[in-house]
Amino acid sequence: MAVTINSGLVDDQDILQNERVIDMSDIVGMLETEWTQFTTALMKVRSKPANSSKVEWLEDRLFPRKSALAATASAGTASMDVTAGEGIYFIVGDVVRNAVNGEAYEVTGVTSDSVGITRSIGTVAAATSASGAELVIIGNASPQGGLLPTSKVVERVAQFNYTQIFRLSYSFTRTLTQSRLYTGGEPNYERKKKAIEHKRQLEAALFFGPRELDTTGQGGNEPSGFMGGIFEFLTSNIHDPSGQMTSTELDTFLQTDLQYGSGQNKVIFCAPLVARIISTYARDNWVRATRENTIWGVKIDGLVSGAYGYEIPVFVKREWGDLSSTSSQYGSWAFVVDMDAVRLRPLQNTVLLRNRQANDADRVTEEYLTETSFELQNEQKHAIIKNATS
Repeated sequence: MAVTINSGLVDDQDILQNERVIDMSDIVGMLETEWTQFTTALMKVRSKPANSSKVEWLEDRLFPRKSALAATASAGTASMDVTAGEGIYFIVGDVVRNAVNGEAYEVTGVTSDSVGITRSIGTVAAATSASGAELVIIGNASPQGGLLPTSKVVERVAQFNYTQIFRLSYSFTRTLTQSRLYTGGEPNYERKKKAIEHKRQLEAALFFGPRELDTTGQGGNEPSGFMGGIFEFLTSNIHDPSGQMTSTELDTFLQTDLQYGSGQNKVIFCAPLVARIISTYARDNWVRATRENTIWGVKIDGLVSGAYGYEIPVFVKREWGDLSSTSSQYGSWAFVVDMDAVRLRPLQNTVLLRNRQANDADRVTEEYLTETSFELQNEQKHAIIKNATS
């Protein structure tokens, strides 16, 4: 066999490349970082163990105090039609004020959604009022020596969610696990990555997960639970600015969103695009006071509601930054969450399970497993802003 000879000047490309000691950094550059603020907060302060694969809770509210005219009420009529299904809110003897024309009525009888009234209680004369006028129930006026007014009690509402089993596995041949690698070796390196990926799945489900129990799916006759996230529960406070969201528009949204629930523990989780929009409200009013002021722009950590005076922290969901913002997709979304009205409900806390490979398999397999659910009380305490693009 001929011998290879390098003649003359020998450079680093002429030598046997196996001789070269590879200059490999001991730091692996990771593209994404962990931004699971909601999951972290719930795990630390808002968690209660579940006792079943279906978690349930009750919701309640105070007796309703307003309705509206469902049809025009003329000045001479002795009854008024109210919003469908809301006639039950009225009790004989109730004093009701028409918020449009100021007239006060006394309720004399209730038949379905038709409310009998005595007109012109107080100083405001009877007057015709158009459909849609708000009716505010002031309180019940009972006569001296009278009997009890009709008893009415708000019925509680049952809510529920299912636990979902989150599993994330990784597997390597034993040959690879015994090999020296610049990453420090497997499965140690992948174990750290999968912990982040597993937690990121939990975070996504808390916002966007659907609620369902599938008894005919991938498990055959074995049920699969799906944990509903905030998206699944909200029906009331869903705001769509359809593109531009002005500061006044955001304040108007928050006026509705802060009406119920905790005033001090509401937070906003938003896509980077929405955070950028909010930052322009202050940035556009930036004034350079001195020649030394060279920094332009602002970083928004929170908002102060003009309606209620509450300070609301803002958390930027960086992982939503690569989601599309067109057609009202998630890159244009923000969630207003009452942290006092949400809880994580783990049936099985997150565990790392090792040696998941078959007994005769020449491999190393591990997995992260969590079975948990999510409790969201009184959906009107929370809100979604979507389709905010400028």
